[in-house]
Amino acid sequence: MLSRRDALLATAAICVGMDRSQKTLGCLPDPTADTKSVAAHSQLAAVAACRKAAKECSSLESSHAAQGFNSQFRTLCRESRDICSVTARVLSRRNSTASALCQACADACDRMVLACQSGHSDRDISRCKTAVENCAALCRALISHSYAA
Repeated sequence: MLSRRDALLATAAICVGMDRSQKTLGCLPDPTADTKSVAAHSQLAAVAACRKAAKECSSLESSHAAQGFNSQFRTLCRESRDICSVTARVLSRRNSTASALCQACADACDRMVLACQSGHSDRDISRCKTAVENCAALCRALISHSYAA
């Protein structure tokens, strides 16, 4: 689940991209709005989720490096961080390669979720697992709706 701070940041990101002439309450797009508007909001949410996942993977890798966790787990943290970070940057530019990167990001996040589920659990692992699950879900939503293409 997103923290209050992250939810507010995601909402703010959505509001920034909103058409000022839209007469809706809050920052959610009008359900009758055109597909491009909905796609833009979905893309912004995916960017925020990818950035959050990258941050949590980096934090987890750092905290577990200090605790002496195995290098394979730390490598997976770094790889997930890098893929999520690149995906966020590419999505924010609406690049034509975004769909392929969204698929790679979702796959990397799935691997990270499995790694977080095996072994012991702590607060850092739980936060990372939640962040990468959200990232994977939003990347898959973009792919399935062809928003990232």
